[in-house]
Amino acid sequence: MYNTNTCSETHLTEERLALIKRKYPTLYAEYKVKRINEMSCYWKGKPHEPYTVPLLAMLLQENGALDPLVRGDYGYAIGISQHHICNRVTFGKHYCNPYAKSQFEKEHPEFATEWKSQFWQFSDVIRGYIEKNMTVDSMIDAWNSKEYNRRWKVSRWEEFVRLSIK
Repeated sequence: MYNTNTCSETHLTEERLALIKRKYPTLYAEYKVKRINEMSCYWKGKPHEPYTVPLLAMLLQENGALDPLVRGDYGYAIGISQHHICNRVTFGKHYCNPYAKSQFEKEHPEFATEWKSQFWQFSDVIRGYIEKNMTVDSMIDAWNSKEYNRRWKVSRWEEFVRLSIK
């Protein structure tokens, strides 16, 4: 479903990277800009494309490092999207006890450690939201409905994403 062959090379110039670094010195990391660029490439021509900027900004709000190994919520929120393995059905079940976290990582090592695997899963969830005709704001709220002022927090990352995908 996703074009995985042509997206590994980014077309970011040194000038573009320098501009992002100058505008966002505390957020900037070259790997992060290139990863955002690659993610946006995977969504080109897909139903996700119109939502690219706010949804990739949402990933930065969830995990500013875009690091697949980051764990939040006592280890239940995994990776770049902070996918919560207890609150969301993941690969057919919930993982809700301390032993389940290590069980999950043993059963799904790629998802537990690789950003692309996590991104494909995130993309599938977003595709489900699109099929339900959800607006981008309702998608962002649905991802973490308990977070106060969520849309505003995500909007703070949007310019960084726009600069990273040009």
